[in-house]
Amino acid sequence: MGTPHVRQRVVNQSRAGEAALPGEWLVSERFLQGVERSNVSSVFASIYGQGIEICHTSESLGMHFAFSDGLRSLNSEITNPRESDYALTARVEWKPQGGWKQLFDMTALGNNSPATLIGAAFHHQGVTGSFAGVESDSLTQFTIDATHEESEWSIMGAVVARHIVIADGGSRDEFGVLAQGALFVSDTTELYARYSLLVPDGDIKQDDPFNTITLGLNHYVHAHAAKVTLDVVWFLDPLAGTDIVNLDPNTLTGLQTSTAGDQLVFRLQFQLLF
Repeated sequence: MGTPHVRQRVVNQSRAGEAALPGEWLVSERFLQGVERSNVSSVFASIYGQGIEICHTSESLGMHFAFSDGLRSLNSEITNPRESDYALTARVEWKPQGGWKQLFDMTALGNNSPATLIGAAFHHQGVTGSFAGVESDSLTQFTIDATHEESEWSIMGAVVARHIVIADGGSRDEFGVLAQGALFVSDTTELYARYSLLVPDGDIKQDDPFNTITLGLNHYVHAHAAKVTLDVVWFLDPLAGTDIVNLDPNTLTGLQTSTAGDQLVFRLQFQLLF
């Protein structure tokens, strides 16, 4: 039986608010199924911040609490408009079966038994001079996500909601939905599919949902240490029709500026870790 423990760390130029993100963002880049994370993670991601985080982990329960300078504040000075007056983040994870190490990646690779993780998170920050160019009185974000892995397949899903109170009046409510599944067709080859949906505030002019489908393949030459990833990303909707904070052209996801939908991105990656 695992021994409960409490650890405290000072987070400098790190992901102090990352607990408010979907499970996909909490997994290291080395252990993803796709070449890059989804649009949902890129839009709602904390990126980097500065603060203090306290974590408690037992055999089946994990709790994370952070006090920081806000989402996407980076390693900036206290007078920088990206800095919020304060930010509070909390995440609770329940693991009814399996081991924590099984859930460090997003694949069933190496699993001998099932593993399940259910997480819920909350983030709230005060006045922020510029959150991606938006001056806000407050920002609140919620996340619910779940992951299940068997010996040959895995699934993951997440829902994210964000409420921004704008400094000059009004507010914005934005949502993200993410679903992903994978299946091993041989001992070393895995097929995966991912769907992401971004939903802007319904009261704005550019309120069209933004849909993305990703289909891909992983071939594990030597587990994650040597891995070939091939995927195709299909952005179904025009970027110009969706106004959601942080949804911009992105060289990592392959999204380009376009007034038309049906952008296709082909990606090939060889990962070598040593």
